[in-house]
Amino acid sequence: MKIDELMVGDWLYITDHPMRKEAKQVKPEHFLRSLVVFEPIPLTLEILEKNDILYEKQSYYYVIEDDKDLECTYYIQQVQGDWTIGVDIGAYDCSAFARIKYVHELQHALKLCGIEKEIII
Repeated sequence: MKIDELMVGDWLYITDHPMRKEAKQVKPEHFLRSLVVFEPIPLTLEILEKNDILYEKQSYYYVIEDDKDLECTYYIQQVQGDWTIGVDIGAYDCSAFARIKYVHELQHALKLCGIEKEIII
């Protein structure tokens, strides 16, 4: 994992402790250099549930947010052991998705979708 792949506010493990990247650490050379090991936090069911991303039985996915104005649903689901995040646009009967593994990737996807959701670890 490279530090320049992260945005301010992203969650990651720093020496086995979950922490967030701070604004003052935007430049890689300012980010704790090589004194510690940092790794991505794997996305888990527990993290989804802690953030009120709940399973929708009739849809077979976890709903992140429903946007009634755009008639779309932002969701995440497991496919063959991997997580996929997507947007289901019901009015046009289409769906788009991307494969993700880590909490910071979920945070990036939410930001790209314009969803202001604070992730809790």
